[in-house]
Amino acid sequence: MAELARELFAEFANAYARGERPEAQAFLERARGERDELARLIERFLQGVPAPDAGPEDAALLAAWLGTEPPLLELRRRQGLRVDEVVNRLGAALGIDAKRQPRLKWQYQRLEGGTLDPARVAARVWQALAEIFAAPARDLAGPWRAAPATRAAFLRAEPATSAAIPPTSGDPDPDDEIDALFAGSPGS
Repeated sequence: MAELARELFAEFANAYARGERPEAQAFLERARGERDELARLIERFLQGVPAPDAGPEDAALLAAWLGTEPPLLELRRRQGLRVDEVVNRLGAALGIDAKRQPRLKWQYQRLEGGTLDPARVAARVWQALAEIFAAPARDLAGPWRAAPATRAAFLRAEPATSAAIPPTSGDPDPDDEIDALFAGSPGS
């Protein structure tokens, strides 16, 4: 067995045993030329261990994915947080002063509403949101569209929209630093 694959597999398995949700893709990217070997190890491991129990938060978020609100919005609401509270805490964590927060709020609401590509959002934004929500916010973000009503699914081809996503004010003044945090290059 290749040395790097063995080390990365041990790290993955230990994280899983601690109750974390290690991302296999991140480990595979680190494996370089030993990617196939590591993929086989992870696959065999996951086939042999019981799936982690879903907690009430997981069940609620699954319902959100299948329902009428984006999961990140559902998480914020379940925790009783207002958008402005999240934006203030996010701004403090990212070192963004209050006068620049309208643009931060605009970008955050786009992320929460599922209209931004999560792969382009900076890792430090995800880290700050994970701390704010005490949950893996990155796992909840992504393109999102409300599940259409059963009747509408057969009558219309256009996607349903959700009244649950609060309208954002017009596009505030651009801010290169904030925009780069939410729409930078993948892996930034």
